[in-house]
Amino acid sequence: MRPIGLLFRSVASIVVGYLLLALTNMLFVTLWFVQPIAEWPLPVILALSVPYTFLSALAAGYGAARIAARRERTHALVLAGSMGLVIIASLILDVAVEPAWYKGIYLAVMVPSTVFGGHLRARKARGAQEQAGNREASS
Repeated sequence: MRPIGLLFRSVASIVVGYLLLALTNMLFVTLWFVQPIAEWPLPVILALSVPYTFLSALAAGYGAARIAARRERTHALVLAGSMGLVIIASLILDVAVEPAWYKGIYLAVMVPSTVFGGHLRARKARGAQEQAGNREASS
């Protein structure tokens, strides 16, 4: 692939990963903090939001790594870092609807699980390459 194609693919992987993460979390925030459900007890909200945040970030990291198709962990790390910066900026500027404690959960759960999603994709890609190499060697 030509260098411009690799650059486009890298940028696209971060943008798509960011959009996936942002859209899924905006949906959750809209359902929980804008609607009357926001009056539910904090333990219930945490019990639902932590796994949801983990899974959406895991999917975003995996998706970004899959689209990049090279240096999977690096792309997931860049995505996680950009999300971390957005969360910190949101905390400082206090511009979002969700409370500060929820942004803290975002930071503590979303960033590492995004990186973990990229790691899972990298392991899967490496396993596929090793299997292809083993098939060629046995032929």
